[in-house]
Amino acid sequence: MEKDVIIFSEGRTSIERNVLSDIRGLRKVHIPSSVQTIDTSAFSGIKTLEEITVDENNANYVSVDGILYSKDMKKLINVPPAKELVSFVIPESVEEIESYAFEDCVSLEHCIIEHDNAESINNGILDQFTPAQLLEFIDYAAEKGSVNCSSMLQEYKHNKYPEYDAFYEFVID
Repeated sequence: MEKDVIIFSEGRTSIERNVLSDIRGLRKVHIPSSVQTIDTSAFSGIKTLEEITVDENNANYVSVDGILYSKDMKKLINVPPAKELVSFVIPESVEEIESYAFEDCVSLEHCIIEHDNAESINNGILDQFTPAQLLEFIDYAAEKGSVNCSSMLQEYKHNKYPEYDAFYEFVID
């Protein structure tokens, strides 16, 4: 099936895992006020997705610039993979990043964490970035003095990509 916009019906309370995976060419998704839960992999594999919008009366979710967050902005849920972002600053309010939040975001070159919430960033999210993208995380975190965050990222990349020389040369004072 091919569609470029999906508007879920009002009254729908959840968006399940892979519910949209068979739709080719999907560019936009609208979430109604009635949705209470969204599976972390609901948008997984939709490489053409550019924007997610949320009804302003939804009590659980919000969209800012087409990016999906929990209503309180403490959880980053999904950055649409076809959204043309070269750089993305994770808002300071974000305390948790969902596992598939950045899946297939190929245009993203820099992702910046403005605060030191390393405990909330799970390795699933890190698997979605290239070594070069994560090196930017490390550099920025170290520059801002977020030692816990930069150390955690450096250790992760060292374990995942031991052959990546740049990680052996990077030192945190």
